[in-house]
Formats: sequence, structure tokens, C-alpha cells
Amino acid sequence: MSPIDIEVSGKAWNNEWVNSIMETIDPLGYNQMRGPKIPRVPETLRDSNEKCYDPLAVSIGPYHHGESKLQTVEKLKPFMAKQYVLNSGIPVDDFYCKVVEVADNARNCYAKDSLNDIDNEKFKKMMFLDGCFIL
Repeated sequence: MSPIDIEVSGKAWNNEWVNSIMETIDPLGYNQMRGPKIPRVPETLRDSNEKCYDPLAVSIGPYHHGESKLQTVEKLKPFMAKQYVLNSGIPVDDFYCKVVEVADNARNCYAKDSLNDIDNEKFKKMMFLDGCFIL
């Protein structure tokens, strides 16, 4: 593997430690994982720390989507999406088409049981609003 040259303050810099990270072998088999790429927090962690993992104001993605305590911000998302699209100068159809293009792939990143109540169309709308909200 070739060394990584990083420019820091205008000077080329090569760091052996950074290079060694790129050569590290996967000791726990994460690369072999077959589960969701965006998994739920395991119950063993949630049991003693539930408040640490539950959102207080906004839900992003399907895991807490629709929870009543998060509806105040949920109601703001369409307005914020509109503002984002208007400020970008790009037609809303172009944005939404990009979401549609990646929606199936994105859907496969989540635990299947978290999507039971979210059909494909609802998932696309959620991803569009959440994406605009984040951006």
C-alpha cells in the first residue's frame, strides 16, 4: 500500500501511524456483518441507559418516526425542506428524484422490523424531509 501524504499548513506530511490504520486487518469481522448498517441500539445497552438513546426533540430515520413527543419538530420539517430547496435554487423534483434513486438502498440499511409500518412511499417522504432537515 502506498503511503498517505497529507498536506498540513502547506507542507507535505507522511505519518506512519495513519498509514498503519489503512493496513489494519478487521479483527472482529465487522466487514462480514450481515445485519443492518444502521442497527437499533442493543437492548443490553438500552436497559440501563434508555434515556441516552431516545431522541428528545427530533427523529431522523424510522426508529423513532411518528413518536408523539417528537411531533413539534416533525411539523416543522416540511417548512424547513421548502426553505432549503428554495435557497438551493434547484427544483424540488430534482431533490426528490435523488431520494427516490437511493431509497431502496437506504431502506436496506435499517433493521427490517423497524419498517413494518412504513411503506416505500412513506419511507421516501421521510428520507426527503429528514435529509433536507439535516442539510
